[in-house]
Amino acid sequence: MKFGREIEDDLVPEWKTKYFDYKKSKKLIKEVSRALREANKTPSYSNTGTAETQQAGTIETSLPFTHFDFNQRSRPPTGSTIQSEPLAGHGEEEEGQDPRVTNAAPRESQTLFARSPVVMIPGSQGYSPEETPLRSSVQEPRLYGSFVGTPPEESPLRALELPGPAMSTHSSKRHQGRVDENFLPRLPQSCMAVSDSSGPYQLGPTQGRPSFAKRLLAQQQHYERTMSAPAPRFGTSPRSRLHKLFKPHQLQSPRADNVQLDSYEKLDARQADFFAFLDKELNKIEEFYKTKEDEATERLAVLRRQLHELRDRRLNEIEQARRTHEAETVGTVLQGDTANNAKPLLPKKQNGVANRQSVNPLKKFEEIIHKGPKIGRVTKSLQQHTSPAAPLALGEDRGDYVRRHDNAPSYRVAKRRLKLALQEFYRGLELLKSYTLLNKTAFRKANKKYDKAVNARPTLQYYSSKVEKAYFVKSDLVSGHMVAVEDLYARYFEKGSHKAAVSKLRSKLKGGDYSGVAFRTGLYVAAGTCFAAAGLKIAVGRLFHPNPDIGTETSYLLHLYAGYFLALLLFLLFVLDCKIWTAFRINYQFIFEYDPRHTLNYHQLAELPCFFLLLNGLFLYLNFQQDSGSPFYRYWFVLLIGITFAILALPFKVLYFQSRWWWGYSNWRLFFAGLYPVEFRDFYLGDMYCSATYSTSNIELFFCLYGNDWINPNLCNSGHSRLMGFFAALPAIWRALQCIRRYKDSGNWFPHLANFTKYMGNVIYYVTLSMYRINHGWQYKTAFIVFATINGLYCSVWDIFMDWSLGNWWCENIFLRGRLAYKEPSYYYAAMVADVVLRHQWIAYAVFTEAPQHRTVVSFIVALAEVLRRGMWSLFRVENEHCNNVDNYRASRDIPLPYKLEQESDVSRTSQEQQQGQTQAVAPVLATGTDIEQQHTADSASIIRQRRQAQKTPTFRALQRVGTAIATAHAQDFEKKRRPVKSIHEAESEGGSSDEEDDGEVGDAHMSIGDFEDQENVQAVDKLVSRAERGSVA
Repeated sequence: MKFGREIEDDLVPEWKTKYFDYKKSKKLIKEVSRALREANKTPSYSNTGTAETQQAGTIETSLPFTHFDFNQRSRPPTGSTIQSEPLAGHGEEEEGQDPRVTNAAPRESQTLFARSPVVMIPGSQGYSPEETPLRSSVQEPRLYGSFVGTPPEESPLRALELPGPAMSTHSSKRHQGRVDENFLPRLPQSCMAVSDSSGPYQLGPTQGRPSFAKRLLAQQQHYERTMSAPAPRFGTSPRSRLHKLFKPHQLQSPRADNVQLDSYEKLDARQADFFAFLDKELNKIEEFYKTKEDEATERLAVLRRQLHELRDRRLNEIEQARRTHEAETVGTVLQGDTANNAKPLLPKKQNGVANRQSVNPLKKFEEIIHKGPKIGRVTKSLQQHTSPAAPLALGEDRGDYVRRHDNAPSYRVAKRRLKLALQEFYRGLELLKSYTLLNKTAFRKANKKYDKAVNARPTLQYYSSKVEKAYFVKSDLVSGHMVAVEDLYARYFEKGSHKAAVSKLRSKLKGGDYSGVAFRTGLYVAAGTCFAAAGLKIAVGRLFHPNPDIGTETSYLLHLYAGYFLALLLFLLFVLDCKIWTAFRINYQFIFEYDPRHTLNYHQLAELPCFFLLLNGLFLYLNFQQDSGSPFYRYWFVLLIGITFAILALPFKVLYFQSRWWWGYSNWRLFFAGLYPVEFRDFYLGDMYCSATYSTSNIELFFCLYGNDWINPNLCNSGHSRLMGFFAALPAIWRALQCIRRYKDSGNWFPHLANFTKYMGNVIYYVTLSMYRINHGWQYKTAFIVFATINGLYCSVWDIFMDWSLGNWWCENIFLRGRLAYKEPSYYYAAMVADVVLRHQWIAYAVFTEAPQHRTVVSFIVALAEVLRRGMWSLFRVENEHCNNVDNYRASRDIPLPYKLEQESDVSRTSQEQQQGQTQAVAPVLATGTDIEQQHTADSASIIRQRRQAQKTPTFRALQRVGTAIATAHAQDFEKKRRPVKSIHEAESEGGSSDEEDDGEVGDAHMSIGDFEDQENVQAVDKLVSRAERGSVA
């Protein structure tokens, strides 16, 4: 698998912006490679008047890239160029020498490559016959270390020149001529022109230029051998020199050496951009990792204190039970002795029988013991798995924190919460560790790609010099925290079994082979569709039966099967949404707070509804295949409902037991809406039921038909039954109660009371619809149209602006929002239009319900449209919540802790002050709903202020507050207000594991010491538990 796909699959979606941007690094590497190819090319020339220059340019374009650092050549001064100063010793212009041809000092390369060897460029200057290679028949160049060997004779690349004679053969330079500039292309000077060799690769003779005769002879031999065009004439007259001197030059087209220099400068810039990008990404990852590591350290300290408090309270309970038992035992013994002394003396035998019948201290002792709290195996194991510390009085408060004993939950509830808190904290540590490993791998991959592109040696220099020395790579604090959590979990909840603790804490590996599940799902859908099509064909024929009773029974049976089908369709649309969320990497498992150990893939999630779809089609076929006069003809649907509920309520751990239990418990919480705090699953499930009113209203129809034994079934339809209207409005009532509970928990009238108004409008909509169906008066029809219009507009605006957080005019995508999980903006525009249209499907009730025959069909079509709209709404509602988590970097849940300690309050206040002092603070992972709302409000306000600095009027500030409240409204639908401790009654209602449970098998205990000391008095614990055991045995 490509690493780009791997990093997209394995990253934490909520931290996506804090990962290494691997795609951008590949783009920058491609730009470096493109600049390198441009530098490899020999530049073309604008002066193409002669065939010689054309042929030379054609040949030189095939030259390989040599990393040559061209010397700066002199050129006429212009507005954008500066003439180079001549070298020392070449300042005087001598007779017959071109004043523009000067030697320039070599310029050092600014690239990351080493200084490259100088390579002879053809046509740069002449050479003498004695400097020609002795063997010109060599076909391939030969390499001598860092030197370039002799190229073939056909190549325009000249060989390295041999050192000239010690004394010049010409005593005077007067005979040196001048070479026509049209005859020689403007190329960099050869290695013979390098007068100062400052680097180890700068080679060549240090003598002056060859004589004019020697250069002229060399040029004539070169062109006679390679060129077909006649050589130009050399003008040596004063008139020709003046003509050359005052001849205009083409300053617009750069020369060859300047073009090559620009290519190298571009390469340097691209490389600088790449390494600046690496530094920026490294700093971003370092800051984010340090922030999360500090938060993890603080959270671990809080969990330690909570566990200490849990144990102290438990041991106090045992001590109190022991003292109560001793007091009651002593009182019973004294009372028995007094009674015996008061009795008259009896014969010895009779007195012994009477004593045996009246006094039995052992029996009473056992009765008293069993009345107190039972001591479980986990409590007994505390004395064996604690670390030694300085002796401390058990009843004395610690010096670093103070306990608050008011409103504390029971031991069972506190234990359950701390177990969940440790599991969630451990999951956060796993995510942070994977964040480190993935970013480390991304840096190494990017560096390897760069080395491969530029052929750098040695490789991975940036990775070894900076990344491996970075804090997030060298730090092992997260690994230490993970070992600490495993140790704490083993000692407090698993009787010291490290193996059992690890199995409970570590997340299971995702993925697997779902081919079998996919095959079964497809088989169920195909078979169910075939059976349903065959059954519907028969049922439609019976609708027009001559006997009206048969047609009426068939229509009501189809009505019941349709409600069952729409409920399954809504479930299947949720499965389809899960597939889309998985494709776009939306972490819906975290949003719904699924247990990572039992989370189902969308393939597995689709198996049960597809199986029920098969049952629906099969029973539909069997029902209408049977004769209508059969006694079981009306009860096939009852059998279908019975099998469905039996499968869902199956108590055995088969057929996805954990998921079925989660779904059943969610329905229980919804049924008692207002009594439970509102979680995401609660309001989401309530909204699902609000779109399944066709199915919920069938509850009344089902009981009415079978309760009256199908006598006069027309009395059970919507035109006669007000109870059907109530069941249609029941989901909206549940949601309204949840809004009231959210207002009670948060104290914010917006958006909760506004949302309550919306659902009350939904209730009024169904009430007026039921009244219109029953009475058929124009007054009721008018009232229905008015309230349906208001409800449709209100709900459409709420969906777009509140649930989806769209409608921002100042973002990049007009009327959307800043962050989008679905990268195509057209999806959002289409969804907004479709939502408004489908919200007004009530128009069909007012137009097409004149005839009773049309009423059932229209109701089914309207219900089907609402189910499809709800499936689309789910896509963008969960996507919006995911984007909110990404903006706040929320990747783990905030489990409420059972005990409130004063030191924790001081720590939280200190952290809040530090975050307020930072200009750019990162949102904590374990943030509460209030923190998220405040931070999102501040971020949105800062963005608006930056874009609208000129508008700071009171009206603008009011609109700004309204816009911010609307943008953050969706985050308040389910986030609970952070409170220290729930009430005892509320905590007990959550349920949980008892003290006596054995949560896992006992394995080899792997205990760690040192950093994981509990600061407990082992002797005091041993004494208390021993006393309790003796009391229970006695």
